[in-house]
Amino acid sequence: SPEEVPDIQSIAPDAEIGYMLELDLEASVHLHDYFADYPLAPEKQIIPEDWLSLYNERLVQDKEVGNGKYMSGEKLVQALYPKKNYVVHYQALQTYMKFGMKITKIHSAIKFRQSPWMKDYIEENIRKRKIAKANGDEFGVMYYKLKNNAVFGKQMENVRKHMRVELLRTEENKKIRRLASSPLYVGFKAFEGGITAVHMLKSTVTLNKPIY
Repeated sequence: SPEEVPDIQSIAPDAEIGYMLELDLEASVHLHDYFADYPLAPEKQIIPEDWLSLYNERLVQDKEVGNGKYMSGEKLVQALYPKKNYVVHYQALQTYMKFGMKITKIHSAIKFRQSPWMKDYIEENIRKRKIAKANGDEFGVMYYKLKNNAVFGKQMENVRKHMRVELLRTEENKKIRRLASSPLYVGFKAFEGGITAVHMLKSTVTLNKPIY
């Protein structure tokens, strides 16, 4: 609960207990010029048309973008307006507070045990890569780099985007149509030799990756 959250600034980066918080956050008006080039606390949102600059409005009107019609998808936005129900890791929040942003309300928080459990593995690969580099071992240099990067990449996977692909003969028209009518249908790709690959989202997802 919010009442159980300690002083954010007092939590060490390597503390045994870490926090994710949902809160309201703001930058005082006197800091706006300081943050003008790079506002803190970005968030995803759809940009309303009244946020466009005169330059952007002119691009739309001249049909240089959007064919004359304003269109906006969800973007990662850096802006100076107060943040409501903003979800943030405590270490990022410490940085925001260091530069003068203020918490106006904590709505909720979760705490979790944390530890640098991959530190020894990462540092050992770095050490071995340095040795390989000193010995002119190009394979070793790439191998130990890959051992770190591959683990990072697998942990960053968004399993919600995983798909199953069914390879069907083009004459299997009925099955292709049945799959295409499913809400899980994403698209298809036709190959030479009468093969069609139908891309489908998974009906169930196991959230077994740490998404940072």
